[in-house]
Amino acid sequence: RGWATFAIVFYVLSCFFLWRFDIPHFAVVADRFMYLPSMGFCFWAGWVLIEKFKRPTGVVIFVRVVAAFLVAVLMLLTLRQTRIWDNSWDFWSSLIDKNPRLANSYYMRAECLFHPGLSASCEKGFEAYVMSRLSFPPVDAADREAVFRKMRYFRIVFGMRTFLKGIRATPDFESNYSGYGVLLFGMGQYARALPFFDKALALVPDNPAGAYGKARCLMEMGRLQEAEEVLNEFAARIPGVFDTHFNLAQV
Repeated sequence: RGWATFAIVFYVLSCFFLWRFDIPHFAVVADRFMYLPSMGFCFWAGWVLIEKFKRPTGVVIFVRVVAAFLVAVLMLLTLRQTRIWDNSWDFWSSLIDKNPRLANSYYMRAECLFHPGLSASCEKGFEAYVMSRLSFPPVDAADREAVFRKMRYFRIVFGMRTFLKGIRATPDFESNYSGYGVLLFGMGQYARALPFFDKALALVPDNPAGAYGKARCLMEMGRLQEAEEVLNEFAARIPGVFDTHFNLAQV
């Protein structure tokens, strides 16, 4: 009973700071953060095997064999799972494969292609993914160099596809709309990007990416009065944000 209590308390206290109470919907926590908190249950199981199955009877031997088999299986599954931690692309892609309705996974997979702090981690997995999808894989250094020259184009294409898949999977997740709008904005397609920022703001009015993206599109389209109104409305809703006033100054 003492070990069981310790296992539960240790797990809850270890995981408490990973639980995001500060966001309105949900958060994704990497499974590797669950292993150490689960250690208490391993101690509990070990104590049960030692204290409750001391005498080497047939049942005890059977239980020990089953426990050893279970530990071996879990060890192999854990080893296989560590392979996806090599880079961000493989990690988020594996989550999408396991749970296609996990909207944040689509956003993070697309984000890692363009975010300066994540692109290096994502590069290896994305390059391997692109090579695996080519109809005619490169056979020499020249072919490979030609593929790498187009890698920026591939990032945009796969980023847009990922955002669209996220929108179809969970239409109520605002970040996929704003992310897709940012890519369209970067391509100079301001009129096409505007509805996606509008949708992001309709879902979450306090969404800064939606407000700034919409204002920037309106600015580029020459609709400065409307851009100013969007930013002033956002500043009234969430005052004291530097980026809001910076964008207002640009207007």
